[in-house]
Amino acid sequence: RAEVIEGLQRRQRLEQERKEQERKNKLREKFSSRVKAAETLLDIQKIKEETAEIQPERLAEEIRQACDVRQAEILDTMYQKAQGLSREEKWQEAERAFQRLEDYQDSREMAARCRENYRKERYEEAEKLMEKTSYKQAEGIFSSLGDYRDSREKMKQCRETHQKMMEEAEETARKRKQAAEAAERRASERRRAAEAEAKKA
Repeated sequence: RAEVIEGLQRRQRLEQERKEQERKNKLREKFSSRVKAAETLLDIQKIKEETAEIQPERLAEEIRQACDVRQAEILDTMYQKAQGLSREEKWQEAERAFQRLEDYQDSREMAARCRENYRKERYEEAEKLMEKTSYKQAEGIFSSLGDYRDSREKMKQCRETHQKMMEEAEETARKRKQAAEAAERRASERRRAAEAEAKKA
């Protein structure tokens, strides 16, 4: 009888072990698929957070290691895309892409470099607009550049020059209007004089 009981207990243990192994395999398969399908760092972070509920710890650690590998792949892909944007001189997009990478490789340095290149490019664009006397447009660009080089001084210069040009244009228009009105008055006077002479005749 003892042998029968022992046999039953052994079968129960084996069945429990089989079910536990099946549970772990399903979990491993489920998380493995999710890790492979992850496309963003946020996806990976969510999966890592969920591993806190997984038992045994060894399985949870296995999933976290797979997350680390996938995270490295995602970071490398993001870095390559950011570099591509930089090579295309899409400075603002590249800066944002490197900023999202935070401390990955030289991302912070690259973000700063892209920001500097963008500001330099915009500054030179504003200077060309000044040469073309497009002061209002130039002022807007210098304003967006903040403390970059002498942007604030240039912005003020553009505003003042534009204001002066507007005042001069208004003064010119006023004088032209006055001249036109004076000419009209003289013409009217000549017509009246001619009419008066005609009546005398």
